[in-house]
Amino acid sequence: MGVISGGSGGGGGGAVILRVNGLSGTSISATLGSKTVSGTIPYAGVLELNLGKVGQWAVTARSGSYSFTQQVKAFTYGITEIWALAKKAFYDCTTTEIQAIAKSGMANQYWSVGDYHTITMKTGEVIDVAIGDFNHDVTPGGVTIPVTLVMKQALKDGGRIHSSTSTVGGYPECEFRKNVLPSIVSNFPDEWQNIMTTARKNSIAYSSSGHPIVTSDDKAWMLSAQEVIGATSFNGYSCYDDGSTLYPIFSSNESRIRMSNGADCAWWTRSPRGPYTQYSSYCYVRADGAVVSSDNNAASTTMFGVPMTYCLGFCVG
Repeated sequence: MGVISGGSGGGGGGAVILRVNGLSGTSISATLGSKTVSGTIPYAGVLELNLGKVGQWAVTARSGSYSFTQQVKAFTYGITEIWALAKKAFYDCTTTEIQAIAKSGMANQYWSVGDYHTITMKTGEVIDVAIGDFNHDVTPGGVTIPVTLVMKQALKDGGRIHSSTSTVGGYPECEFRKNVLPSIVSNFPDEWQNIMTTARKNSIAYSSSGHPIVTSDDKAWMLSAQEVIGATSFNGYSCYDDGSTLYPIFSSNESRIRMSNGADCAWWTRSPRGPYTQYSSYCYVRADGAVVSSDNNAASTTMFGVPMTYCLGFCVG
């Protein structure tokens, strides 16, 4: 368990105060030697404990059968402020708990890459979403977002990425992002929409002057080829470097296989194929998990007889 060094805040005088942020109803106990100070976080979400002396305290948060202990250095007089939340399996967390743990900055101490949660969409479709990485993505303002989730299944309703065989303008201008993505996001339960954090994503836009990096700011997005395979060259194909990096949940072809409607499917990435003079193809993940491309595919709804669909990522925190 890591050790948190608390800072001294204003007020408190000669007292040693532990200010605990967390979820209301969580029991908090702080122990140093034979001394224990305890309390329950109130509705406002902040509990202050007068520790009485400086030192390294073992602080435990308990909620039902769940608990989490951290070592806190309260070495100065005044206020030492921390987050304290009971450790709970990601699958069992409410969206309120997910958001609180993400905001605490300690999500990677509570959960692991690959941990998943089940979401029932407003349409009735059930999808699992897994932790793809921690502190990987950023907001449009450059602030690091604590948790990125990716779908473990592709959506049952798939289709093309664009209305024509063109990658001019790239992902930000494609039909999927403009006309399909908003309805997918709106079909998430309201409690999930409320904790989604807008992320800035890079992609490539072909134009007569070259292949510049462009950005899009969305609550959910198609993954890039680099995010799912960690390279710009793969299986005899390539894409231009858009600066995105691999999510560690994708470690093999097997880890990229997705099912839709009970069968393995192919799913789009937001990465145009390159270098390619026709500017008409996007990279995609084949049913066997290999990242590939094909000629003039942007408007395709199937690839070699396999339906094309969508596997998305989104951030919380």
